[in-house]
Amino acid sequence: MAVVADLGECVLDHGCDHPMLVGGHAGNMPLLDQVGRDPRRRRRVGVATVQPLAWITPALRAEVYGSENPAIGHGSEPMHSPGMDLFPEDLRTGLDVRTDLMEAGNPSVWRGQRVQGTSTVYVDGQPVHRYLNCEEITPNGVLGAPHPGSAEVGRRLVEHMVAVGARVVEWLRRVDTRG
Repeated sequence: MAVVADLGECVLDHGCDHPMLVGGHAGNMPLLDQVGRDPRRRRRVGVATVQPLAWITPALRAEVYGSENPAIGHGSEPMHSPGMDLFPEDLRTGLDVRTDLMEAGNPSVWRGQRVQGTSTVYVDGQPVHRYLNCEEITPNGVLGAPHPGSAEVGRRLVEHMVAVGARVVEWLRRVDTRG
């Protein structure tokens, strides 16, 4: 957080009055929330924060994966396909990924309870936030199936996120961030 806050201070010191933070991981959003609120309080400059992966709607998932709720998650989709499109030489393929549980609709389990992501355990169907490490849930850190992805899916996801991001930037350009 301190590094992001320091970079933000530098940007503001140089006159940028429409700052935007980009979160690439849902787990970082609460931290970016804290960093983004501070300039408004101290300098009266509003900061926007976006999470492009959140722009992948159920309709888009249905279009590119064939299902609104494909077996995707940490260590797989929707990051795998953009990687295949943009940086195929940097991907580690051929890992032993156990996908049968996800594909069968069986969610991750920790100590006998269903888990969503890495921070929600359901006890008698009720959500309890318990901050887990991926290796506590799965031996290799992968919570989804990588095979629904492809470079073509990645191209489509990247195009969508760039188009939405461009609209957000255009809107933000017109917003009075000091108001």
